[in-house]
Amino acid sequence: MNKKEIKKRLKEIEKEFFKIEIISKEIYKQWDSIKNKNPDNEQIKKYFGLMEFYRIEFEKLYREQRMIMPYELRNDIKKGSDVMKLTEFVEYINCNALQDYDGFGFYVKNGKETNIIIHPSDIKHGATRKEFDTVSWFK
Repeated sequence: MNKKEIKKRLKEIEKEFFKIEIISKEIYKQWDSIKNKNPDNEQIKKYFGLMEFYRIEFEKLYREQRMIMPYELRNDIKKGSDVMKLTEFVEYINCNALQDYDGFGFYVKNGKETNIIIHPSDIKHGATRKEFDTVSWFK
């Protein structure tokens, strides 16, 4: 993708985020109106199924956004983070030593953190940025 295509796709992703937010709020309002009225199992399954669908859609878009967005070099690596090579990070994830709920990281370039977050689930989805080889990890 060239810069113009990336910019266009990032705008489309933002619009999709907004749509998901609106839909999720509407689904929640419907749930909120029935949850105290003893909803049956089908209503509960429908609510959680819809919310799960939109959560997954949101996560796909969020991964795509982080894969194509231009990076900015920010701060030096923050104290308290675990700095590791991306290959080491991948090994930890592949042996289930790190999960999304354990924390998050930032890609690092030239000793500076970028503005791009990396989650363990990114690895499992094959969504890693190839221009980076280091991660600063926060618990």
